[in-house]
Amino acid sequence: MRYCAWDIETSDLKADVGRLLCAVLYDPFKRRYQVFRNDQLSTTMDNDKELAIQLRDALEEYHITSGWYSKGFDITLLNTRLAKYGQRPLRRHLHIDGCWFMKGWRGLNPRSAKLKVAAEFFDLTDRKPDVDVYVWISAALGGCTESMDILVDRCKADAKITAQVTDKLLDVGVIKNIQMYP
Repeated sequence: MRYCAWDIETSDLKADVGRLLCAVLYDPFKRRYQVFRNDQLSTTMDNDKELAIQLRDALEEYHITSGWYSKGFDITLLNTRLAKYGQRPLRRHLHIDGCWFMKGWRGLNPRSAKLKVAAEFFDLTDRKPDVDVYVWISAALGGCTESMDILVDRCKADAKITAQVTDKLLDVGVIKNIQMYP
């Protein structure tokens, strides 16, 4: 079985104007990251077509994927960006979105369903890094290498933490089945 947890960083939360800046897939079994950076795939940061296509194709190599609020953001943003470029969407596959199991009515009920809180709740060693707003701006506007490095590090941390929290949610029995999505 091939499994990965994944995350994206974007220039905006609205999929029609926001661009994919970077994406990371983390395979916890192999402890391996697969990194996609728009500053390395495009000559301008406003064209994320190649990143979107490569991310979709890489995700489709896995039997199961997991994300954090991925059904509400990551997958829909990816599919919107693909549609913008006339590309097919991500195919349906087995997917776990751990966020929904931290919202009380579906499983656990900590003070928030944010990934940062989930990492604290499960007392993980890895924690979600904060990123200064000016890092986002310089990465999105000009593809500043230093800023992109910081965003990639955050994306790596988010993907790894997502895998760890998903594992904890499976261990405590909150996740009872894995559904096809999107």
